[in-house]
Amino acid sequence: ARRVPAVTSALRSLGFRGVRPLAEHHKLVATPPPGTEDVLPRLASLGGVERVHLALLGAPSGPPQLAGAAAAVAAADWPTVLSAWRRWLGGGAAPQCWALRVRERTGTGACAGESGALVQAVGEAAQRAMPGVLRVDSPSEADLVVWCSVAGGTVACGVPVLVRRGGVGRLPYWGLHRSVAWALGATARLRDGELALDPFAGRAALLCHLAQAWPGCRFLGLERCGARLAEARTNVAAAGLEGTIELREGDATAMGLEDATVDVAVSDLPFGRVHGSVEENKVLFPAAVRELYRVLRPGGRGVLAAGGASASVLAAALAAETGLQRLGEVEFAFGRSGDKERCQAFCFGKGLVDRSCFDWSFADAAAPADGLPQDPAHWRHKWRYAREVMSLYRPRSTQQLASEEDGQACRDAIPGGEEQK
Repeated sequence: ARRVPAVTSALRSLGFRGVRPLAEHHKLVATPPPGTEDVLPRLASLGGVERVHLALLGAPSGPPQLAGAAAAVAAADWPTVLSAWRRWLGGGAAPQCWALRVRERTGTGACAGESGALVQAVGEAAQRAMPGVLRVDSPSEADLVVWCSVAGGTVACGVPVLVRRGGVGRLPYWGLHRSVAWALGATARLRDGELALDPFAGRAALLCHLAQAWPGCRFLGLERCGARLAEARTNVAAAGLEGTIELREGDATAMGLEDATVDVAVSDLPFGRVHGSVEENKVLFPAAVRELYRVLRPGGRGVLAAGGASASVLAAALAAETGLQRLGEVEFAFGRSGDKERCQAFCFGKGLVDRSCFDWSFADAAAPADGLPQDPAHWRHKWRYAREVMSLYRPRSTQQLASEEDGQACRDAIPGGEEQK
């Protein structure tokens, strides 16, 4: 809800029309400007956008009531939606298989009969629109997904064409929520070949989710508690990541690592929600920050998360370490949407580090994320269907820009040059 005004304004600035919220579905509905083939890259560059659906229900007249949704689904403009899907994601070809996902938000009051009728209607309408295309049970195995949201007695329905990645998989021992873990890694802009350190590894949940999303990185975790270290090893083994994550018994205030050997530090610090306390952190955080400064290479960076009063303790510790440059903060919520506990992720670098080394799209819902269209590797980690979306984006090359600048210089030097062009 906090992002709706910013994203609404950003959509209008991009030429979208009829922007209005579907509040109960946590969605905005809008009509894109005509003739805009790169509409998906434009939307992907907005920090507040998490999913983009081609609307079957919910626009332009609003989401229908659940009781009448079956008829609305049958009358929806399936040919236009499927044509857009083929153009944007299918490479001009029809999907090989499809799946249905229905989400009933808490407190919708939907009865089993109404939901069952909706599922049946969507299935029948999709099969008529896609004859011969196999239906599968798992959305993760499908080329095309039909997604339905039931909330407030109404139904919104569409086909996802852009989906922000989240955490993946569940672990034997719970830890940091997988979506928050992924978001910390995305903010740090992890890159292939880098060594990423978590000096407060705990049960290694953060490391496991990062390693699954960024398999090209190397990960090192330190944990001083023997029991938690054993649980961390169990999690790493269950995720099949023994070759990617190295775990050591170690202390964040005395890591035992050589100087300037770590590329990036990503960690969820103990701040009293489960482990530690504010008073303990007044001693722990400054010592850990000093040690991070020692082990980070020049130009290295870090994203450290802390919440409550401990966030101020961490901010003071970073400010006291003059060799580290604090570049900004990003706010996250832990766990489910009903969880009100929030944390601050502090972004910093050793020496001269540019802000573009981080992804600020989580901090600013409206501003385009720094450099996304020019950084395909980062897009792959941030978005599903990234390869297809990137193919729609046609940035001008450096050579083209130079040619245009040279041409403009010539026109400036020749009377009437602009008219001759």
